[in-house]
Amino acid sequence: MKKKFIIFPLVLLLIYSCEKRKRPFNKNYKIIADKTFQKLSKIPDNQLTKIEFPTNINLDTIESDHKLVNFTIKNVGKKNLHSLFIKPPCSCIEMPKYDTVMLPNTEQNFTINMSFNQLGNFYVPITVYGNFYPLKKIIFVEGYRRK
Repeated sequence: MKKKFIIFPLVLLLIYSCEKRKRPFNKNYKIIADKTFQKLSKIPDNQLTKIEFPTNINLDTIESDHKLVNFTIKNVGKKNLHSLFIKPPCSCIEMPKYDTVMLPNTEQNFTINMSFNQLGNFYVPITVYGNFYPLKKIIFVEGYRRK
């Protein structure tokens, strides 16, 4: 009889602890909306294309406060890439003018001018938006500034 009284509450506790519950919503918490992503999320899936580009660019060790970085974005899908938007994280990256539309099986070369204010390691994300899955991808530029 005592075993039933011990086992039954333990089973209930186990079931209750495994139950999925919604997190309480904090009204004071503000979410910074990514407006570009929200706009692109309204594009139907049948209009999405496929792109290729480097996800990580390693500059190794640099000796100056400026560096030119080259990368290529390729539209390898069957649909036109439109709404291409490249967003640097700060004014330390000078973006050239680029075409916001790319036809299938075409590529676009980019040369960006990066400036570095501090010595040491750096890890800079550059966000790429467009009508490709998953609508937003990031290129990480990393390295070490010695002088």
